[in-house]
Formats: sequence, structure tokens, C-alpha cells
Amino acid sequence: MDIPPIRFLTGPRLYLRPVEASDLGACQRWVNDPDIRRYILRAFPVNAASEAAWFERSTADSGDKSVTFSIVLIDGERHIGTTGLHAIDWFHRRAESGALIGEKELWNRGYGKEAKALLLRYAFEELGLHRIDSRVVGYNLRSARHLEANGYVLEGRRRLAIYKEGEWHDELQYGILASEYFARKSALALVGQLPESSAPLD
Repeated sequence: MDIPPIRFLTGPRLYLRPVEASDLGACQRWVNDPDIRRYILRAFPVNAASEAAWFERSTADSGDKSVTFSIVLIDGERHIGTTGLHAIDWFHRRAESGALIGEKELWNRGYGKEAKALLLRYAFEELGLHRIDSRVVGYNLRSARHLEANGYVLEGRRRLAIYKEGEWHDELQYGILASEYFARKSALALVGQLPESSAPLD
């Protein structure tokens, strides 16, 4: 008998589930790809051992300091990326979010936006966090659009704080508060874009 996949958080086209050891090969391939690496803050190469060590750390930290999800398409059960909450501060009830769509042929289809919407629902409605932060390289317009589309506000710019491809670039700092998330959810429901009982804001 086939065992159905774990679907921790489900959206219209994709779902989030815990990262499994079988995902590590794809994750290693993604973070070593130059086209992807230019958009993330990681700079050093990642081998299988270091990826396995990351998996062990993230599993040990799960529910305490961080939680990491694999992004999976419902159609075809294809693993296409990762997202998560990191540096969780339970006293101040805040965390930092991140997301990566690793399959480049699936860029610009809104999957990053949908995954971020599911993550915010989890952060604010299930974990009861107060604030979520996110940082992007100044030229990463795709990620900036995904953040703004989900209600994040540009709060600051750290000038020439990131060194990529032989040049210095600004780092953009975004944030969203629980009150902003719930106000946006209510506003979308009022105009018929989101039923009151619906989960993701996409």
C-alpha cells in the first residue's frame, strides 16, 4: 500500500513538508549552482558531508531555533525548493524567513510567493510570532517582489554590505508584523480574494 506524502501546510499548487535526508542531493546541487548562489547569502561550496551536517543541525534545532521545509509541487510531487524560519527568538517572538526555488525552469511562476504565504500563515497563526524579518541582496528583485506581495515592508538598506561577484551591493531589510498580516488577510477577504477560512495569502 502506498503511503501518502506528508503535507504539513498546503496551498493551491504546492505544499510544505519537513526536509528529509532524500532531499539533500537536490539542496546541495542548488546552493552550488552559480546562477542560484548569486541570489543567496551563502558563498562557499557545499559538499555532501556539510549538507548532511546542516540537515542534522536543522533537525536538532527544529521547533526551537529554526524550522525548515521542503517546497513540493502537488502536481507530480516534485521537490522544487526550501523555505523556513530561522533565528527564532521566543522571548521577542520574532524570526527570520528565507526561501529558495531551486529548479530554475520554474522561476517567475509565483511559487516563491505561494511558499512564503504558507510560511507566514504558520508563523503568525500557528506559532503566534509577532514579527518576521527577511534580508535580500539589493539586485534580487524577484525575492523583493515576493516579499512585498505578501505584505513585507522595506524597513532599511544596509549600504554596500554584501560582496558578490567581485562587487559590493546593498542589503535590503524587510519586515512584517502580525498585525499587518491579519489586516491584509481581512482586507483580501472583504474584496473576495480570500475566504475568511482560507489559509494561504497568494
